[in-house]
Amino acid sequence: MDEKQKRMVGYMVILGGFLMVAGVFLDWTDGFGLARNGWDYFTEPDAAKVLDYTYAAAVFVTAGATSMIVGILKLVPSIEGKAGLALSAVAIVVSLVALIIGLLFYFELSDYFGGIEDVSIETGIWVCIAGGVIVLIESIVAIYLSRKDSAESS
Repeated sequence: MDEKQKRMVGYMVILGGFLMVAGVFLDWTDGFGLARNGWDYFTEPDAAKVLDYTYAAAVFVTAGATSMIVGILKLVPSIEGKAGLALSAVAIVVSLVALIIGLLFYFELSDYFGGIEDVSIETGIWVCIAGGVIVLIESIVAIYLSRKDSAESS
């Protein structure tokens, strides 16, 4: 993977991580004059009584912060080869965990609020999911390009 591709992957992973963190603090639901973000669901004890995946916000924050660190490390020129592959693997794992938990929480919200006309699911959770998808795709691309380069140099 040349330096330009490596920088692009690093920047995109940082962007995806940032979206995962920022999306937690955007509205996830809106209804009855009350908008709630992901962190509200995580910190509200009553939400945990009726919803199982209220920790999705904490998972997105953790995965986003980890992804941003991985993206920053991918920008370091001396980190290549197996270390770069390991960083990509870490990003894939944390983004997959975040996506699975986030989608489970989304489906749970849909089921819980589905019959209530006045409640809508807002963009915050979608921003988190989009960030997870960006990290996942860019990390897979990084592994593919690293494997392709190592095959060509052999």
